[in-house]
Amino acid sequence: MSVHSEISAIIRKRIESGDYKPGAKIDSLRSLASEFKTSPEVIRLALNILRKDGLILSQHGKGNFVATTPSTFREVLVITPLHGHIDQDIVSEFISRFSEHPEYRLLMEDIKMNDNNVDYEYLERRSKELSRIIDDRLENGKLDAVFFNGSSRIGLRFLKKYINKLKLFCFHDISQLVEVPCPSVSIDYYHGYYIGLRHLFDKGCQNILVINVAQNEEVYSFHNDLLKSTAIAECEEAGVNLTVCNSREEAVEILTQHPEIDGIFGYSDSCYIKLMKDLEHLGRTPGKDIALVGFFNTPWAEFFNPELTSIDVFPTKIVDEIIAMYFSEPPYKTFVKKIRPKLIIRESSSGFKK
Repeated sequence: MSVHSEISAIIRKRIESGDYKPGAKIDSLRSLASEFKTSPEVIRLALNILRKDGLILSQHGKGNFVATTPSTFREVLVITPLHGHIDQDIVSEFISRFSEHPEYRLLMEDIKMNDNNVDYEYLERRSKELSRIIDDRLENGKLDAVFFNGSSRIGLRFLKKYINKLKLFCFHDISQLVEVPCPSVSIDYYHGYYIGLRHLFDKGCQNILVINVAQNEEVYSFHNDLLKSTAIAECEEAGVNLTVCNSREEAVEILTQHPEIDGIFGYSDSCYIKLMKDLEHLGRTPGKDIALVGFFNTPWAEFFNPELTSIDVFPTKIVDEIIAMYFSEPPYKTFVKKIRPKLIIRESSSGFKK
């Protein structure tokens, strides 16, 4: 058993034995960390287990409290990858927002995503597990809604059978692929691609390399179609050469063979983690003789040298919109609300001049 699970079990016994009375405030993270000789992060994980089981409630800015009337809770299930910077931001925002609603119990279920290959065996197994979880929560009459990450669409088609049984909401919707008709919030990828490539055009780049998403065939097809509809016609009209690849290795090969490339648009900031070193070995200086633009504005964008120009997709706004839909009266009808990304200009492109 993990350390946080052991601590969770001890606190659970304190609640069940009455040491922590209903409505009582739980000791602070720092106090519990000191008591159990561990870190506040481990305590936070332990309390998350109890929160998931409806034994404690969090009140923003006040702390954690023993639940008083768990039978009155309405449950909201969030199905999403729990790892990765963007996903963690979304999960944290859901937890924070629902901590303001003690009458709701927030449940989280992980569904992993592989950037290169889809594990269909895993997705089929996980879909069946999630279906059983939802059926169990429906049977006890508590589950009110499911929020699901549309980027996990391949494993979530089973949710269609709950359309008339639950309130369903999709976020990170790729509407061409999601097969569950329900209110959705999506990133406006078209606008994101446009402002990223437009920035490189405006900086004077004449030969642009696009490192596209290299996930499964469905996702690749979606983003490749987006790229074509966004950039190719404009590039041709402006006399700009556009080269597309799907991996860092392929990018290095192209950069080696074509030193005239003066701009790179990477689908995710993560593609630059090793590529920065590759550019150094090729004698290229980001922000000087080659301009770089990333996507998703991950936390490490500001830690590159030079800092990376990136496209912010506002993950907290995605959560805001989904929660607004959920609490709206009357409920939103089925449609897609799009969040427009914003270009954050930093040194990797700002100093480039043709």
